[in-house]
Amino acid sequence: MKLLKTLLISTLIATASQAQEIKNFVLSDSKVSGITFKIKYSLGVHDGVTSGMKALVTLSNKNSILKGEFSVPIDQVSTGNLTRDCHMREALGIDYKDSKFPTDHVCDSDNKLPVSGPDSVAFPEIRFSFTNVKKATAELPAVLEVGRVYDVAIQGQWTIHGQTVDLAADASADSIPVKIKLLDQATQEIQVTGNFQISLKAFNVQVKPFKIAIVKIGVDDIAKVILNTKFILKK
Repeated sequence: MKLLKTLLISTLIATASQAQEIKNFVLSDSKVSGITFKIKYSLGVHDGVTSGMKALVTLSNKNSILKGEFSVPIDQVSTGNLTRDCHMREALGIDYKDSKFPTDHVCDSDNKLPVSGPDSVAFPEIRFSFTNVKKATAELPAVLEVGRVYDVAIQGQWTIHGQTVDLAADASADSIPVKIKLLDQATQEIQVTGNFQISLKAFNVQVKPFKIAIVKIGVDDIAKVILNTKFILKK
């Protein structure tokens, strides 16, 4: 009985110790997501920015990357044109099953979507999560050097338009390469950068073409995403 008690106490202490051996990182500036994107269309390239992102990255005390969770509201994704942005929310947010979209646009004259009903937003967020990190050029050491760049490859899942797809949603890639750099030893601020592509078709996203005079303007299937985010240790 005494031995059982000792083992139980040891297990509880070890479990508590393990629970403390993690570090959670959040965005340095909650107003700046650090994510931009480019998508080709018939006349050139649309540039876009995102804001309002929520992010949490968890590392062990020895800097093994354990998991990450990111979410961006689709109404915080902007291309600098209100009509185009509303059309983008149609494509990303509406459940097409009972909606008039994509047969017809459902944005009103104020570039807004209905707040309820079949033409309203059913999928308000884009999400990415991961629990697996592949070694690239090097594993993260227990102590990061300020200014040194570390390459890792993240394997995870995207959820867009209600569809969850593994990895980069790109048949040519089995992971997303990112670079990690410690900016400040005192604050533990780190910078995460990377470039990758997302296929809209992989998530059953249909972008309805629009007309300028008699010219039909379409959008490419592939969106190029540029990541440049900064994180600090959550206190």
